[in-house]
Amino acid sequence: MPSTLKCSNCGGDLKFTPALQLWKCEWCDQEHTEKDLQGFTEQAEQALNETVAVKVEREETDDGVTVTYKCGYCGAEVVTTEETSQTFCLYCQRPVTILSQVSGTFKPEAVLPFRHTKEKALEAFKEFLKGKRFLPDSYKANQNIEKLRGVYIPHWLFEGTVHFSVQGEGDVVTTTRQGDYRITKTDTYRVVRVGYIGVKDVPVDASSKTPDDMMDSIEPYDFSGLKPFATPYLSGFLAERYDVSQDESLPRADKRCKGSAENKLRGSLTRYSIVRRQKDEKRIENMKARYSLLPVWMLHSWHEGKDYPFAMNGQTGKILGNLPLDKGKMVKFGALIFGISGTVSGVVGALLKYFEVF
Repeated sequence: MPSTLKCSNCGGDLKFTPALQLWKCEWCDQEHTEKDLQGFTEQAEQALNETVAVKVEREETDDGVTVTYKCGYCGAEVVTTEETSQTFCLYCQRPVTILSQVSGTFKPEAVLPFRHTKEKALEAFKEFLKGKRFLPDSYKANQNIEKLRGVYIPHWLFEGTVHFSVQGEGDVVTTTRQGDYRITKTDTYRVVRVGYIGVKDVPVDASSKTPDDMMDSIEPYDFSGLKPFATPYLSGFLAERYDVSQDESLPRADKRCKGSAENKLRGSLTRYSIVRRQKDEKRIENMKARYSLLPVWMLHSWHEGKDYPFAMNGQTGKILGNLPLDKGKMVKFGALIFGISGTVSGVVGALLKYFEVF
């Protein structure tokens, strides 16, 4: 299905609404469910032919590759990156689908729809700024929060079977009282864990433009909400295609899948105060992945030439961000608290480390 469908009532554009989990007409407010859209196949194909972007020019610059497309609605030129799947026309403000980026080998198998609206994301960002006494005044004044965008970030969802063999010794410590004495007893047991654990939907960021640590930090997602990919879910949002292949993602997938298995293993060892592993082997079999799009509210703000990204999980609302610090304010704060000018530099260093987000 295309990214833009027409309302059956008035012919207006339908837009996916996260709060309602359905499509709403921007003109008459009529609501359409996923079931309603299943009958729009013929209309969908016609709309796709009319609105899909046409590639005009590709240019390599010092900052990367830019591609120019022609908007299928108004004919204006849209300049974007080579990995963009869905964007907006600056002139008519309509969504622009780049069909080649969501078809063939670049067609996702699944999509996890947004559940948090832009309004909720803006509220979360404003709340995130509250109480940050060391924020530069210029950052507060110049912050354009309208740059907040909902973006479907490409991910590989890996699954497989982790076979493990762990052997060693574990100590069980018990403490009893006898009169005025406390007696501590340590019993040592042989520990053996051999078996396998199935892991599923382990996400690995498939975009080189988004920091892996940030994408990992706003997890987890509830993958029970995954839908078979359909472009109408992209309406109202930006979307990127993967530029990190499945094979290139395997090292991270291997580490993350084994980490998931390790968490399960540790859950079976809680009775021991300490475990000394003499053998710890893990291997993964039947590894495979689904190309999927996951929802993220993203804001890239710049201060003194440095990017300070903010991200919010578009399904759960979990947030993570990095903010600039005003060292002048920190010096004044340190001097006020400690009252000793000779220790201010050490105080600033400690505060910088303390307030560093990631």
